[in-house]
Amino acid sequence: MLAMASNIEIIEFKIPECKENNLYVTGIKGCYEEGELEMKFHEIFSKLGLLYDVQIKSSNFPVIVDNEEEPETGVKSYYAFIKYYSTTAANKARHTLTGKPLLGNNQPISIKVSTPKNPFGGREYNLPISKCRELANYYLGFNAYNISVTSVTLDEIEPDEETAASTDKGVRCTCIATLQIPGYEIQTEGIGIGEASYSNSDRSTKGPAIGKARKVAYGRASENAFSKVVLVIVGNSKVMVEVNNTQADLLTFINDNEQQEIIQVNQLEVEEVGFEENCDGDIDDSELDAQLLLDLEQDV
Repeated sequence: MLAMASNIEIIEFKIPECKENNLYVTGIKGCYEEGELEMKFHEIFSKLGLLYDVQIKSSNFPVIVDNEEEPETGVKSYYAFIKYYSTTAANKARHTLTGKPLLGNNQPISIKVSTPKNPFGGREYNLPISKCRELANYYLGFNAYNISVTSVTLDEIEPDEETAASTDKGVRCTCIATLQIPGYEIQTEGIGIGEASYSNSDRSTKGPAIGKARKVAYGRASENAFSKVVLVIVGNSKVMVEVNNTQADLLTFINDNEQQEIIQVNQLEVEEVGFEENCDGDIDDSELDAQLLLDLEQDV
């Protein structure tokens, strides 16, 4: 969520869905691959502010030059969606770049405010941890914050009645992370839960499942801690940091498809995490919790 009042802008660690932050760019013509254009537009638009996302799409309409369709020369027409965290930056980009030939082909582009199709049904979602770090680094500077793991527990998930006959079992990791921003005397805590399944008939799959569950839990705990932080930008230069005490812990469980669609995080790397010796016994003992805490601290 973003809000503006006078020369003060508030930026939260949420996926930006405000209309004024989303730009719709047309008039893009040329012989490009979409990936090539995405890099070009990211380079151009990022000079005016931190970008959340750049999407390039090719148009199905023919290219028109001098009221005639362009012959088969490979020239295509494209449009783009540019999403900023900052409304101020989006407005500056719209007023600065509209009507300019950005690609060196004398073709002026048009930039308008776009109304995004909200896939969340009006709900807000925390930024993925990689985006949280990117946003914090941009406004606060590198090494201006640190995240530590306060506690971590691991439990085994027993199959319910409908899946009791399944050979798969599951593990659930619960992590509490503390975010500190020393320069502003800010501290928040976040909680996250990660789950993963493994084959009960193949105990070698249990260690990777634990590794995946703990990484998901740590990421979500960190995202939750960041979500309570509010950046207050004054006059495009001064940055203040506040805590949103009304922000609740989001412990919503989402499936893999929803995770890909909503927060678009990269596939977590599943690695052996040194739990092979625990795979044949109970996993909810204090020694394993201590080992989990140590591994997560090393990941940080």
